[in-house]
Amino acid sequence: RIVALKKVRMDKEKDGVPVTAVREMGILMRCRSHPNIVTLLKVVQGRHNAIFLVFEYCEHDIGKLMQTMRAPFQVSEVKTLTIQLLSAVSFLHEMHVFHRDLKMSNLLLNERGELKLCDLGLARQFAPPGSGEDGTYTGKVVTLWYRAPELLLGLRRYGPAVDTWAVGCILAEFLRNRPIFPGKTETDTVARVFAELGAPHDGIWPGWSSLPLAGTFVVPHQPYNHLSITFAAFGADAVDLLTQLLTYDPAKRCDAMVVTQERYERYQLYLEAGTEPTGESEVVQRLVNAWRSGNLSSWARPRLKLPS
Repeated sequence: RIVALKKVRMDKEKDGVPVTAVREMGILMRCRSHPNIVTLLKVVQGRHNAIFLVFEYCEHDIGKLMQTMRAPFQVSEVKTLTIQLLSAVSFLHEMHVFHRDLKMSNLLLNERGELKLCDLGLARQFAPPGSGEDGTYTGKVVTLWYRAPELLLGLRRYGPAVDTWAVGCILAEFLRNRPIFPGKTETDTVARVFAELGAPHDGIWPGWSSLPLAGTFVVPHQPYNHLSITFAAFGADAVDLLTQLLTYDPAKRCDAMVVTQERYERYQLYLEAGTEPTGESEVVQRLVNAWRSGNLSSWARPRLKLPS
């Protein structure tokens, strides 16, 4: 059996296994039941007390796969990948865990077209709303191109909405086969976000002006969100989903997560089923049941053409 190994870095540790590795192993053990999170099979010890995490093997890193593709994914392929990614992220959030490093190179794909979220090295528990816990964490998380604006602007009290923003960046990259905010520096990334989504203000993002680094960036006189133009070719549903995922206000972005998944799939599901569902929750449940049974039609679960 072919497996994948990840060596736990011990070079700077004098007191045993690093706490981040212990945290990652604990979260992975709790995620074994989810089909879209890479499965930790076992933990083994090698020579000289080296420790390895043993994972199921996946044939493709989606980031590298996209670099070899002559054309972007079809919209139907983007849909099925996005369903799986949202399912994995939602599962983590239900356990009050945020990933904090969502990016293309942390998405794997096996020969059955199944997306697997990997590398939970920065993942950790977050304070549930109303728990009374501080909710302050390090701000140096998430790769720059996928980093939420509240992190770029110095906020250290944040929640799972940082993952939701990263999902939006990944969706945009799926559609166009290139990053949406490929900044070279934090300043450059913020400027790209402002140019695409318009200038933020307290009206659309309460508390914007009081963010630690809000006064250090030049805010352009650009009031328009250009997503509906940039992604017009992919349809209103895709634009609607992107708009809600890439929302400045983290509270609105996080609350919209399940709803946006439903909206992106709902129209095509109605056409396929030929019936109107009785409510939003029924749509999600039918999608989940169909996905797990393998009975989704070709629009939602195509055969991905992978290079040999």
